[in-house]
Amino acid sequence: MSETNVDEKDINTREKILKIATKIFAEKGFDGARVDEIAKQAGVNKALIYYYFESKKKLLEELFQKNIDDYINQKDVFGKQLSTIDHNQIVEYSDEILATLKTKDEVIKIALIEALKNNEPDFSLFKMMDMSHWSVLPKLKEMGLDIHDEANSLITGFFFGVAPVVFYVILGDKWAEFHNMDRNEFDLNFSSRLKEFYTKFATEFLNQVVE
Repeated sequence: MSETNVDEKDINTREKILKIATKIFAEKGFDGARVDEIAKQAGVNKALIYYYFESKKKLLEELFQKNIDDYINQKDVFGKQLSTIDHNQIVEYSDEILATLKTKDEVIKIALIEALKNNEPDFSLFKMMDMSHWSVLPKLKEMGLDIHDEANSLITGFFFGVAPVVFYVILGDKWAEFHNMDRNEFDLNFSSRLKEFYTKFATEFLNQVVE
């Protein structure tokens, strides 16, 4: 069904279904979630979910695509504000990444679980991060920085730049609980270490991949 054919009520209903589906997928996994449970918690008829999304798989795909689009749009807004790569810009960038990914903790958890499947894995997590990565490159070129080693850029950017934040978002609560650490104290310490790490990491990274 085309977005141009739906009214505000339809859009709100779809958003509500996606929100509830995100919660249930994160709690029970995609395979363990049931459409009738999503319908019940969303307060809609089960048939309406199939009308909007066709299947549970299509519902998951739209959930991922919506969050990918939202994430890229947020990164684009921040990217337009970049003027140079210095300590303050890197600190601001790390704050932006952390704040954005925190709002998508449930979606990231779902995407990680789906990516780990042996049978028909879903690579939406990698797609989200790759699109984010490439969306920044035009702005870097505007500032006179040209990435010449794309493979190194992708590998380093994901595994050393994004992955630590992803694991913090997904496992932070459990890690703090295991170490009997106050969550607010943990968040402050992690944020401080992240800024320190990104300042050194970004400088070294750009030296390796920029002409």
